[in-house]
Formats: sequence, structure tokens, C-alpha cells
Amino acid sequence: MPICGTKLASFGIVISLWGAVQLSLTGLALSGRSIAFIDDVAPSEEYTDSAKLLTDLEARYDASALNCWIAALIYLGTLAISAAAFYANSRVGEVPKEPLENFASING
Repeated sequence: MPICGTKLASFGIVISLWGAVQLSLTGLALSGRSIAFIDDVAPSEEYTDSAKLLTDLEARYDASALNCWIAALIYLGTLAISAAAFYANSRVGEVPKEPLENFASING
């Protein structure tokens, strides 16, 4: 039983793929300590010790990367749901062939 139409399922597949790829790449960049994300992970407090600052930055990079990986997995879940809906919609219009073949041979 389909839960949505073919067009909405196709849209869900495209958006889910895009979201999973985008968040996976962002997670990889954060895992690699990309300087482009320094504003997103920058601590708000003042530091006098550079070792504590680096430790805090690494912890924030790791937490942000983990959030991206979790969100990418959620997008893969929506991809599976959208693909199942698309498959269910493609099966709705099909007529089973075996019962019709048997009917034709009986009345034949």
C-alpha cells in the first residue's frame, strides 16, 4: 500500500540523496579539522592556555562531525522510506500474469 504518490516519492529520494551526500562531506571536512568551519566550532570563552584551547577545539570539531554523521544516517532512513514508497507505487498498476494465464487455459 503506497503512502504517497510517485512524484513525492521521487522528490524524497532526490532530497534524501542530496542531504546524505552533503552531510557526509561536511562530516568528513569536520573530521579533517577544516579551517572553513572554525566559526562554527569556535569557543566563546577566553583562553590563556593554548593546549586547553586546542583540546576544546578538537572536542567541538568531533561533536560537530558526529552530528553530521547522525543526520546523514537519518537522511538514509528517509531515502529507504521514499524508495519503498516509490516501489509500492510502481507495483500498484501491475496485474498478476499467472492467474490470467490460468483463466485463459481453463476457458480456452
